[in-house]
Amino acid sequence: MANVKSSLFSFKGYLTRKGCGGSFFLIFFMTYFLVLKESEAAFEFKEVGARASALSGAYTALCLDASSPYWNPAGLGALKKMEFMSFYNQLFSLKEINFFGSSFALPTSFGTFGMAYSQLGTSLYKEQEFYLSHGIKLVRPIYLGYSLKGMFLTVDQFGIGKTFSLDAGMLSYLTPTFTLGLAYKNLNRAVIGKNEEPLPQGFIIGMSNKSIPGLTLTGELERITFSPLTIKTGIEYEITPSFKFRSGFSGAPLKFSGGFGLKLKKVELDYAYLHHETLLGTHAFSLYFKSR
Repeated sequence: MANVKSSLFSFKGYLTRKGCGGSFFLIFFMTYFLVLKESEAAFEFKEVGARASALSGAYTALCLDASSPYWNPAGLGALKKMEFMSFYNQLFSLKEINFFGSSFALPTSFGTFGMAYSQLGTSLYKEQEFYLSHGIKLVRPIYLGYSLKGMFLTVDQFGIGKTFSLDAGMLSYLTPTFTLGLAYKNLNRAVIGKNEEPLPQGFIIGMSNKSIPGLTLTGELERITFSPLTIKTGIEYEITPSFKFRSGFSGAPLKFSGGFGLKLKKVELDYAYLHHETLLGTHAFSLYFKSR
């Protein structure tokens, strides 16, 4: 931790010399230790897509869309048509702290392939991730998938750190309305930087239930290194075929969320708001295009 703190205060001096002042450093400092949860590693797992965010991240068993590379690559195996998604998050209602990206899924006779990108931060501090994913149907109710990730950390005047990581997942329809999802993050125990700081590993088990028409219940347990066991739950209610309401809850840190989805033929627009127990809330937006 000492190395991280030393680099952080050196970075503060650099920001001061650049004329950014204390306000920017305060924003950076809060985000740094919130996102990294006071660990020594960057690249904590982040929620991608407003639908998933509205469900407080309880999405491992529900990600049957183009966002699968981020959550559970096995979900790609269930896709039948080409899909594209793009997302944007304004973290803690601060315009200086953005998290954005996009992904693409293409079904083939060899399974469904996905490509995705995400970026957190600006030119001063930036985390970038590039995904190459593949999902297949093993047998009728079981799907498997993996994601190869190139990860790049850039801190102005401190250089670039880079590494590669492997994620894997499984998705199974236990019944026509009950789905089980498993995801393992950073299987190869990737490290980054000259000091070989370990990146977080994670194991997630999730479930979703659609027994009641128009109602989806979802939940999961998430165990990530450097973090306590987290419980996440979410509910999605279809008010009309083109409009859905969503809400969710998770702990560690305590977080409530809500949002909605609007479907316009092949296009879906989603919005979510995430309440944080100590900082301002986060606004999340996403757009899906599905060739159906």
